[in-house]
Amino acid sequence: MEDDIPRYAVVDFAFGDTSDAQLTVICRTKRFYITLSALNLHDPEDTEDSKYEQEYQQLLHAIQFEDQTKFNPDEPDPVESMIHWVVTPFFPVFRALAPQLSSTPQMQTLHEFFNPPTFFFTLKVVKGTLSPVSTPENSQPLEFLPPSMEPPLVLLDAGVPIFNPSSLNVDWDPESEGAQFPTKVFGDKLMPYFFKATVHGNSAAIEREIEILLRLERVGLTTKIRVPRLCGFVQVDGRNTIMGLLLSYVERQHTLEGILLDKPEVALRKKWFRDIEHMLKLLYEADIVWGDAKADNILIDVENEAWIIDFGGSYTFGWVDEDNMNTVEGDLQGLQRIKEHLQIE
Repeated sequence: MEDDIPRYAVVDFAFGDTSDAQLTVICRTKRFYITLSALNLHDPEDTEDSKYEQEYQQLLHAIQFEDQTKFNPDEPDPVESMIHWVVTPFFPVFRALAPQLSSTPQMQTLHEFFNPPTFFFTLKVVKGTLSPVSTPENSQPLEFLPPSMEPPLVLLDAGVPIFNPSSLNVDWDPESEGAQFPTKVFGDKLMPYFFKATVHGNSAAIEREIEILLRLERVGLTTKIRVPRLCGFVQVDGRNTIMGLLLSYVERQHTLEGILLDKPEVALRKKWFRDIEHMLKLLYEADIVWGDAKADNILIDVENEAWIIDFGGSYTFGWVDEDNMNTVEGDLQGLQRIKEHLQIE
């Protein structure tokens, strides 16, 4: 039964060109690091490739050679299919090692979320059955799991406040029992912030966002348009690296992409578009390009006001053409598609 399935979240899935992969799962404040290999999935009782070995190779091949430009919502996502295939045999393990928590929200710091008790496993075929098998502890790969990047000089020179992850409390999500990746955190006096984690190997996007957020503050646009403010950054414990930014928190209803399910009035949809158009005009007057213009990067707050978010740049297929990435032309292309999405004249 679905109610018996432990609530979990996959926080990392790594793979390369070989048949090896690694999956990291959070379940009820416990972490499970699962290594995968086709060699471990060969049934010793079979002379040919075993059923599970073949299934794994097929799933991994679909991920390795997936064509992102040919997305079909009617077809199963290959990554989701792999995750389901791997995690399902672990449900009994999750129940045993990560027992159900009490109904009382569990307080957890950002440091505790990224450094929970960890169990190491692999999958093997045991007596013809796909079975989790415990492996020796290996802390080395875990060092790469918390988000981390070198702090850009522009951030250090700006004197932005530094926060320790042990001083920030995670907003407890009862639905996932704490497995959901944290985005809302609390500082002193329960001050809420939006935690925007860095991404390994993708510092360009976060650096662009930092530069634009600082520029918005310098030119006074943070008081004229609805955009998040840069309130600080979170430093990794014991290292000169950062794990994320702290932005002003917006109490939102939904993104512009999702809120149409609530069937808002036409007049309200027109207001949102006019406001977005006006905010973009002020950005361009300050020589600032939004980048990655799309409905999912517009928040609608509890007062039905539109906010522009995510200044990391890039583009999203179906909203902005790659050739127009991080240009005014790209923003205007995205704006036109936002108008079409809102179904207004």
